[in-house]
Amino acid sequence: MWAMLSKDQARQILDRILELSPADDTEAFIGSGASALTRFAQSTIHQNVAGSSDGVSVRVRIGQRLGSASASEFGDAALRRMLDAAVEAAKLSEQDSDLLPLIGPQEYREVESYDPAASTDAIGPVERAAGVAGVVAACRETGLTAAGSFANSASASAQANSEGLFAFHQGSSVSFSVTASADDSTGWAGASSHKAADVDPAVLGQRAIAKALAGSAPRDVEPKQYTVILEPQAVANVVSFLSSEFNALAVDEGRSCLTGKVGEKVMGENITITSDPYHPLLQGRPFDGEGLPRRQVTLIDKGVVANLVYDRLTAKKHDVEPTGHGFGGSNTTGAYPTALVFSDGEATLDDMIKDTAAGILITRLWYLRTVDPMKLIVTGMTRDGTFWIENGEVKYGLKNMRFNESVLTMLSNVVAMSPAERVGGMVLPAMKVEKFTFTSGTEF
Repeated sequence: MWAMLSKDQARQILDRILELSPADDTEAFIGSGASALTRFAQSTIHQNVAGSSDGVSVRVRIGQRLGSASASEFGDAALRRMLDAAVEAAKLSEQDSDLLPLIGPQEYREVESYDPAASTDAIGPVERAAGVAGVVAACRETGLTAAGSFANSASASAQANSEGLFAFHQGSSVSFSVTASADDSTGWAGASSHKAADVDPAVLGQRAIAKALAGSAPRDVEPKQYTVILEPQAVANVVSFLSSEFNALAVDEGRSCLTGKVGEKVMGENITITSDPYHPLLQGRPFDGEGLPRRQVTLIDKGVVANLVYDRLTAKKHDVEPTGHGFGGSNTTGAYPTALVFSDGEATLDDMIKDTAAGILITRLWYLRTVDPMKLIVTGMTRDGTFWIENGEVKYGLKNMRFNESVLTMLSNVVAMSPAERVGGMVLPAMKVEKFTFTSGTEF
């Protein structure tokens, strides 16, 4: 049976690796976790899986050469083999003049990322099946079928180096999603958190059922620009394309839509975006792959590109402080912001609907792809709950439609927002957006 790795256990293993290493410099990493998943379709559980894994990896430097290797055991014999393989890899690698010296001990903020009630011991197959059964029963009462998943996990990670660095983190995750289906309509709802109490399958099931019933006998509308109200999941589907754009190295290399736009206004003044792993709804890991503390960074300030994120090497080239978003080693991709947190508003979803003369309500989006990376134009389709709004009321369901829209343009046309909530690894609101472009319809 898997047991959560403690801080002391992690330190002992990492100290042993550093003691055994013959390299000039050594970095060691541990990842240990247990996860479980229950899937259901056609109102029947068809998959229930669980597993655990322990892994350790090492990066060694010999001169200006770097090598790495990994193992799945913590015994001395396995650690010695891993170190031997990393040393051999370093000897065979090219010299890298950009390799930076290792950093020493750091101070990290406290986070509360681990909830024992979300672990696989607390939420086992019986508990997940009970959650699914309640939702399935509610769907059957209304003539609908249910499909979705119930997943939970717990993990520990740690890293140390030969300069005295040591970092440790424990986290948990629980998520539930359900699609309720009728003959001609579907409705979806989902939630995720590091806290078990934040995810209620029964509540989510009722939300999905209501959408499926309201969307029956869907109608067509002409594809063109409309005012839309995007629920938080739909917002997340679109703005997820933004995260890689704040990478300082990508901006330097001209592969970001923000190249040449730092300090410029690219969104509406009501949009502020922060990378904040310490947000109460997120509580993410407080250190990056280089062992640096993750910093809260304001990326967009009232529509203006305020800051980028830097790994150590890119920060050195710009003579700025790294932001704690790097991967470490011979990383050639730069830094990526995590835990995006959007400014929010005071309007509820109902408020936005009541204030809309004509528009479209969108639950979520899928099949999203980039059309023009330098303008950040993406395309995708609505899914599982698309509705026509008229005179402040949801009138009827709509057939799904394809859209083509620039993420930057969309975030320049936001006229109202709700209080923000967690969606995956982000915190963001529902948004009312004007002039959202649809290009075609579908048969369903």
